[in-house]
Amino acid sequence: MRILLIVDDFLPHSIKIAAKMMHEMALELNNQGHFATVLTPAPGQKDSLQIKEVEGVNTLFFKSGEIKNIGKIKRAINETRLSHMAWRATKTYFKEHKFDGIVYYSPSIFFGLLVSRLKRLWHCKSYLILRDIFPQWAVDNGLMSQKSPVYSYFKFFERINYKAADTIGVMSPSNLEFFKKQKINVNKFEVLYNWSKLPVAEKPGNNYRKQLKLENKVVFFTGEISDMLKI
Repeated sequence: MRILLIVDDFLPHSIKIAAKMMHEMALELNNQGHFATVLTPAPGQKDSLQIKEVEGVNTLFFKSGEIKNIGKIKRAINETRLSHMAWRATKTYFKEHKFDGIVYYSPSIFFGLLVSRLKRLWHCKSYLILRDIFPQWAVDNGLMSQKSPVYSYFKFFERINYKAADTIGVMSPSNLEFFKKQKINVNKFEVLYNWSKLPVAEKPGNNYRKQLKLENKVVFFTGEISDMLKI
């Protein structure tokens, strides 16, 4: 299968958790015989689209505005344009290269429009990896009011983002309970924990018999019951 992964942060420009997890997912999909491609913004890039291999992963970098470490208003404007900028840069490529499924990562909440368009183009399914319940967390932390126009604006795009997904993986059972209480088509939600590929530890050599000159000898281990009870 050809799988498109969409994330707003990726190697080599970022080593944040989203970038690393999506890179590991792409490598694992490739290892299983699939073909994974990552689509990600490249703020400041001159060309509208650049296709590169990033540490073994086919990666599409599309030109976008800055979306990290900038003012809130400018960030909101540039993130709102992500779907538009991505489609403008990739529409020819995606019309010539069909994918069988889409996996997209949130944050950002603004890829919903792009995912919906690609699903119509390819007639495929999509999976949303949801790692940030925004704008709700901003309300909970007193950064935004539910009565504000800004909240309504972000809520609008949040709904588009959720609607574009056939399945949504949240990061904990408590997140799943939150959405059950919201009664937002809970059948499409499931728990998907964070992941990391751990290196396989080499089994240490057993040199103790040689070090202690116990080759070809039977070794007994004993212990006092009283000592065992103290443990």
